Amino acid sequence: MAFILTAAATMRTIEAREGDPLSEWLREEHIRPMIATVTLAQVLNGILGDTRLNGPQRSAYQRLLNEIMGDIEGGTERIALGAFFDFPSARILADILGIEAGSDRLGELDLVPAAIAIQRNSELVVAADLEAWRAFANAINPVTGRLLLREFEPA
Repeated sequence: MAFILTAAATMRTIEAREGDPLSEWLREEHIRPMIATVTLAQVLNGILGDTRLNGPQRSAYQRLLNEIMGDIEGGTERIALGAFFDFPSARILADILGIEAGSDRLGELDLVPAAIAIQRNSELVVAADLEAWRAFANAINPVTGRLLLREFEPA
């Protein structure tokens, strides 16, 4: 089974807090998750705009994110695999963009890795807004596909 991280799950892996269930699961199971490029952009935007981060924390998070991005772009994929958005994923995204369930918490960019997960029959790793993700997944027309969720409670 392949696993695609949402922006919140990606950020949690970058924070890598001691004892975090998501980080522990990835490490213990030797999982190299898939991350969409749009998700990496969301995470970078979050890092740059997070006023709770001091300078050294922001630099450390950016360094880790750059390492992940370089790993994917360079094709070594030691840390993570690229989850690429292709035409079949685009068709699925077109089908799911209009779903109202969960839309008060989930943005359009959040749906890109969801579309990729549906297209590849992979699990989408969610670490925030679990109720919204559940409602969204349940509202998807079965003809479009099924969104499988791997849930981790917010830290």
